[in-house]
Amino acid sequence: MHLEMTKDYADIDTAMKIRKEVLKDIPLPKERNKAAQIGLLKDIEDPDIVLLFCNSKQADILSRAYTYRAGEPIKGFGSIGGCNVTIQYPFTVKKPVFTYSDVAWRKFTKMSDDELTMSFPLDCLAQAVEDLPLVADHYEHYAEGMDV
Repeated sequence: MHLEMTKDYADIDTAMKIRKEVLKDIPLPKERNKAAQIGLLKDIEDPDIVLLFCNSKQADILSRAYTYRAGEPIKGFGSIGGCNVTIQYPFTVKKPVFTYSDVAWRKFTKMSDDELTMSFPLDCLAQAVEDLPLVADHYEHYAEGMDV
């Protein structure tokens, strides 16, 4: 029914092939939950995941702040669902992720054309925020004084 409604894939075989590929990178959670609490960061006491809607420059600076100390890049996904990338991936893999997502996520979250979504486990975001001022300053002043 979803395939018929969204027309995301040419046929059911293509949809199942994509699903199988996605599960290689985004495993299903081991634990089962009956609900998800969604709200503003200030209103949730101990979130597992923090979703951020930002433009590509903001995402670049934040991902560089994470990479500065973590020493690993943030993985990104395109053309697959927002929920499995922005919620399932950071919950199961315990690492941040970014995506420009799919049409359903973009429509239901009312994203603007220049936005993408980043998701962080809370501890990863705290680590990135710690280095954010330094990294943002370097970013804004990159190559100053150089003849480029």
